[in-house]
Order: sequence, then structure tokens, then C-alpha cells
Amino acid sequence: MSDIWSLEGPGRFLGNLVTGAFHRPITFLRAPRTIAAKIAAPIRAKVRRETDISAISPNIPADTRLPPLRTLVSATPNLPLDDVSLDSFILRQSAPGRVYVISQIPTRFWEDWRVFLLNYSKKTESYADHPHLIVVTPLGISPREFERIGGPESILTWQNVISKEDISRLAEKIAGRPNGILERFARATSIELAGQDITLLKILLSLDLRTQIDPLAHLTGKITSNIEAYPKGQPLSWEEGVADLWSDDVCINTIRLIMDNRAEELKHRIWRAQLPIAMETSDIIRRSLIRRHRVVLDREVSRETPYVLNFGARQRTKTRATELEIGDIRAISFDEDRSRIRGGPFLRGDDGYLSKLAKNMRHAAAHMEPVSRDDILEADKVWGRSTLRDFSQGEVGWDWPRCGQKATVIIGPAGAGKSTWASRQSETVVSRDKIRESAKEKNPNLVEGVILDSYLAQAIRILKSGRDVIMDATHLEQHIRDRIRSMIPDDISINYIVIDRPLDVKIRDGGWRNASDKVGMIEEHHRNFFEALPQILNGDGDRRVKVIDLRSPSSIQTIDSSQKGEGMLLGSKSRET
Repeated sequence: MSDIWSLEGPGRFLGNLVTGAFHRPITFLRAPRTIAAKIAAPIRAKVRRETDISAISPNIPADTRLPPLRTLVSATPNLPLDDVSLDSFILRQSAPGRVYVISQIPTRFWEDWRVFLLNYSKKTESYADHPHLIVVTPLGISPREFERIGGPESILTWQNVISKEDISRLAEKIAGRPNGILERFARATSIELAGQDITLLKILLSLDLRTQIDPLAHLTGKITSNIEAYPKGQPLSWEEGVADLWSDDVCINTIRLIMDNRAEELKHRIWRAQLPIAMETSDIIRRSLIRRHRVVLDREVSRETPYVLNFGARQRTKTRATELEIGDIRAISFDEDRSRIRGGPFLRGDDGYLSKLAKNMRHAAAHMEPVSRDDILEADKVWGRSTLRDFSQGEVGWDWPRCGQKATVIIGPAGAGKSTWASRQSETVVSRDKIRESAKEKNPNLVEGVILDSYLAQAIRILKSGRDVIMDATHLEQHIRDRIRSMIPDDISINYIVIDRPLDVKIRDGGWRNASDKVGMIEEHHRNFFEALPQILNGDGDRRVKVIDLRSPSSIQTIDSSQKGEGMLLGSKSRET
């Protein structure tokens, strides 16, 4: 409970209460049971800080009927008990503007206090200076009675005092700032379920993140095992502290909803908590995919080739990649006709998986369903390792140092001598073959898309650190070259190093590439390389790409076999295009 008073909302409420109390003889505070029982001390502390006056809280016995005036006099230092009237009580105050915080008035003794307070209100009209009374009203009394004593302006009601922003700040103070998809989903759920119940918030934040996503089973078990601590039969009311305004809606305490078996409302509360996180996460993935695959999407969606959605008799036409929703991107990527022309889907590996998870999140959010726990866990894990994160901030490389680093992309078919050339350079080399070999030792069933993502991630990390990198792989597929360029800021240099050897030399020195399960691999790569060569030598139309052609003449045209393979491996015959 002590954490409440450090929050902005309650602090502001107490400030208004104390300030208003000095403008009238009596101020009534209506508060739910949970607040009314403990608010006297914070009020006294606030009075002390604001005025340097020590407020007094008289002790009111729950089972002994004492006159209200005598109760106040007994609590006042240096005030004699003999022959005390209301006038002498007002006149004999040693501290001008003294404040009394009166709480815990038993409902059965309210009539005595009502008569006293009414008389006190009238009597103070004759005095310029008098004590100020802050009365925490007992429950079960009509507010009309307080109005008759002090008027409507004398009543302050503790309602909608603790905001969601207050609870969010307190949660951050307790558990730190949430980072990552899982932590953000967990935090949002804990805050929404806790509402204004700080004790419940602490319980939820103490759970592991997987449980925080959907803690209802845990809370239900906790209630069932300690049912005596959660008595039933209380009215579902603000006075009992189980309902209040929260984000402009009436919020019933989660524990009470669990006790009343209101499963549908609990499910809706979790959905509402996750809604902004699900939509935001889905959109971050959507925008990141568009940025990463912008070259492909700009070819697929334009004014000349619009993307058309049919809704019965209605159509929606999209002519820019940025207009595409996550479902549109997936439809374009996995469309059979488009994929056949393109050479396969452009969403592969982690990109394809994240796009599916993003679509699932958006679908759940749109249909008032909590996001699947498995989808949240998978999205958090895959996003954490994916290079797609590098596209999430909207400006690739915004936090990179600019120290002249460059990316060297080796392009050539299998057996061309790419790794041999790379090994003779001074820059850091990232080899896709070595990453594949290492990954397959741990998981033989690992798909190529995951290996590609790991390869790209390692290369980008080196560039981001300010160092040069050499990327050692075939890079024959245009979509991979497109991905590489899209991950590098426009002002960072990119070199294409084109390498090849004659086909018969590649077959002769093929080694593992000539294994029985690799038959035809070298020949296929040779054909694919020459098909892609015009685009490669053109730098894929990217002005920042510098193409350095290190192919030996013997790999370009038929020459005497004694010349085959010379020059290129030594780097002695190179030319820039």
C-alpha cells in the first residue's frame, strides 16, 4: 500500500485535498474501504510537508461511544479536558490552522458525528481562525448527508485516482523497462490484469515471463489454495474496493472476476492488454519486411503492376509497397505464378516464419482473441536472432559508426575459387559454407533459410562495429544480393568481386562437390552464374556498387588449357566495370 502514495495520481489527489482543506472548516473524503483504512497517515505527512503543521488523528474506539468533541480534545496536546465547549475548543488551539484527520468512524456512531460536524460547521462561521477537519467518511452513508453539512464542494471522492500510466511507471520501477516481444506482452498483461491493485501487480511481476503472458491458471490456483483470504459475498462495488474507473471504463478487480468465474471477461481483459502490443509487433515486422525486400516488392507492386484485392463487388488497389499489409506481403511472396517467375518465394527462413507469426498476431487482435502463447514465445525467439531487426527502426544503419568500412561481396559459382581468394585478404571473412557446416553438426535438419539469416547477421554485425567484411558465398540469387544491399546504409561502400574458372577446371578440382549426392551441382551453378552475370556486372542497378571482375580470360572464353585458372587466383588480372 505504501507504493500508492509515490504515484503521481495519488500524490496529486492528496495535494488537492490538503490545499482545499485550508479553505473550509470541514472537508469530506469518500474513499473505498482499502484506501480509507490507510489514508490518514499519508494525509498527515502531506500536511506536514506542505504547511509545517503537525496534523492530528484522534483514536476513535470501534466499540466505545465517546462524544466527538471529547475525542478531539483528548487527542490535542496541551488542551485541558475540563470544561471544554465547542467555542473553547476553537479558541484554545495553540497552533493556528491546526488540522485534524478523522478516520475510522464506526458507522453506528455516525449520527453523533453528524450532529457534531453540523454544529462545528455553523460555529466556525463566527471565527476568522479555526481548526480544519478532514473527515474520511464511513461506508454506507449517503453522500447527501455530507453535502448538508459542508456543501457539495466539501466532498472529494477517491475515484479514477490511480491511472494506467501510474501503474505502468510503478511496474517499471519494480521490474525495469520491458525489452523484447515477450517482455512487452508480459508487462502489458500484468498491468491490465492488476488494474489499480498494487498487491496483485507485485504478484504478477514476480512470475516468470511465460506465466505473465496468461497468468489466470496460476491466480486461480493461488485463490483455490487460500480461499479464506478471498471471502465471497461482498457487494461488487466501489466502496468495497473491487471496482473503479480505469482507462475510462469500469474495471472490476481481477481476483473478483476469477472468484465469480467470469472467464469471458477475463479473456477479453487479456486481449485488450495485448491488443496494442500485437498490432505494434505485427506492424514492426511488416515494415521491416518491406524495407528488407523493397527491391522485389517495388518490382511486384507499382502503378504499372498494381496489387488488387477483391472484396465481392468492391476492389482495393495498391500501387506502393508501403501500402501492403502483412497478409498481402505473404500472398505476393508465396503466389505460385509469381514465385515461378521470381525463382521462389522471397520470404524464406526467419523472414517467412516471422511473417506468419505477425499475421497470426494481427488476426487475433482483429478478432478479439488473446495472442497464442506459442506465437509470442516463437516471435520473441526468432526476432531476437533475425537480421530483420536491423530494418525495424525505419532507417538502416542509423546507429552505425561511419569510419570508412566497406562490404565486399564475392560472387561466383561453386568451385570458382572464392574462398581461396578470400583467405588471402586482410579483411574479416564470413563464410556461409563454414556457418552451414558448424550449424549442421548441431542440427542436421536445420533449414537453409536459418543458415542464410545467420550468415547475413554475422556480416552485418561486423559492418556495424565499423570493420570491413568479406562475404564468402555464391550470391547467385538476386534476392540474396538484394537483401544484402538493403541491409547496408546508402553511404557505405559495397564491392562485388566476380570470380570464376573454366568449367572443366572446376570439375577437376571439385572435391566434395563431386560426391554422389552432389552430382551435377557444379554444372548447374555454372549455368546459373552465366544467366545472372549481366545483372551482376551491372551491379544490380545499384549506383553504390563497385564491380571488380577477377575472372581469368580462360573462364570467359575457350583458350588453351595451359592458361586455365591462371591469374584469377593470384588476383593478377582484375578489372573494374
